[in-house]
Amino acid sequence: MRRNKLKEDVSISNQLTKSYLMMYPLFIVSYFVVLLVGTWVSSGWLQGSNIEPQYTASELIRSNIEEIDISGVTNSDGGVAVIFEDGIVQELGGHRLFEKTTISMSEWTDFLTRIESPDGEYVYSVTYNEQEKFWLVVGFPVSIRVRLSVATNAQSSEYIKALILYITMILSLFLLVFLGAWIYARYSAKSFIAPLRKLCSMVKRITRGEYELGENEGLNGEFLWLKNDIHKLSAELSQEKILREKAENEKKQTLMDISHDLRNPIASIMGYAETLSTSVEMDDEKYNRYVNVILRNSIRANDLMNDLFTYSKLDHANFKPTLVQSDITEFIREQASQFLSEFEMAGVDTEFDIQETEITIPFDEKLLHRAFVNLFTNCIQYNPAGTKFTLSLTEEKDTVKVVMADDGIGMEESISKNIFEPFVRSDKSRNSKTGGSGLGLAIASKIIMLHGGTIELDTALGEGSRFIIMLNK
Repeated sequence: MRRNKLKEDVSISNQLTKSYLMMYPLFIVSYFVVLLVGTWVSSGWLQGSNIEPQYTASELIRSNIEEIDISGVTNSDGGVAVIFEDGIVQELGGHRLFEKTTISMSEWTDFLTRIESPDGEYVYSVTYNEQEKFWLVVGFPVSIRVRLSVATNAQSSEYIKALILYITMILSLFLLVFLGAWIYARYSAKSFIAPLRKLCSMVKRITRGEYELGENEGLNGEFLWLKNDIHKLSAELSQEKILREKAENEKKQTLMDISHDLRNPIASIMGYAETLSTSVEMDDEKYNRYVNVILRNSIRANDLMNDLFTYSKLDHANFKPTLVQSDITEFIREQASQFLSEFEMAGVDTEFDIQETEITIPFDEKLLHRAFVNLFTNCIQYNPAGTKFTLSLTEEKDTVKVVMADDGIGMEESISKNIFEPFVRSDKSRNSKTGGSGLGLAIASKIIMLHGGTIELDTALGEGSRFIIMLNK
């Protein structure tokens, strides 16, 4: 009898155990079903689903930000913001959706991944304007969030079993989280870490001065945008490097040219001065000749220093010409007439074609006088007697065109393409008898550009030179 009772108890116990074992998976499945339903409820129905579809970002988006109607969102206690590709945040109205005025790409990516969270304080909708390159974000505050909790009662006869079940559920949940994290990590290694390593490699190459990055295929989404930005940065740094090296070479060349042009007159001055100071007997003719050499070289060195000072002043970022509305035709006639005697002494024939009609434009008379004198002097210094020089002025729609042309010796292309740079001269030997300081045309070009105009040279060796000046009205 007792044996049968024992068998019956064991059988009942086994059946109860099987029942409990069958209930555990059902309970776990129910737990996750409740969790999912609660998440759906908290992120949807109880969070303003009647408001959100009516005012979504995709419906409000416009190409012109000022045309976006946010009144419905603000009246429904929502907020609207615009995020530009450079990370600048512009709040359009309503609730303030972002604490910062600028956000990084990583912060923006993190925001996009968090907006679907059921625990968020806002319900968001986001859309992107391809044409104007900005994101529109619409958000509504969540009034209610549903959370799932578990409570136990120690007075229950099933307390121990329930506690074991609860612990098992927690451990199972942790196991699922761990497995999910491991799977996510494996997936991230391909979809996140690998592209990030490529981008980091590109940045390291840039820091080493390697600006040729290649295409780096396999990047998409935000990584593609970031790759394009890195390529753009690399191109800009490469261009800056080229310009920096060019500026450094020009600086070195300028110092060499200054040293060369100053060394000759100073050496002559020192040599002749030393001869005068040590010579016991010297006739008046030789004495006067030596003094004239010292004087000429002193004037030459002084002219070079004055030209160098003028060019440095014009090249300064803060220098501005004093522009006054004046008659440009009368001004050019005066410049030509004042220099007419120098042309005649050099044996240069002149022809002027300047219209009588008054043309008023803004210009600095003192600076423009210097530019025209330098251009006139350039024609005389580098051309032989018998050269014909023509000067014409014509009025165009928004500009005044001044052309100075001669039929002299012209220039080689290797020189003419850099003729407006400092210390560039058509005389490669830098002979003081056939040229000036090498700053005259550079100064003239600077003055024209400070007036907002342009100057170009059309020349060929043996075919003369033609300077074309365009001044804005």
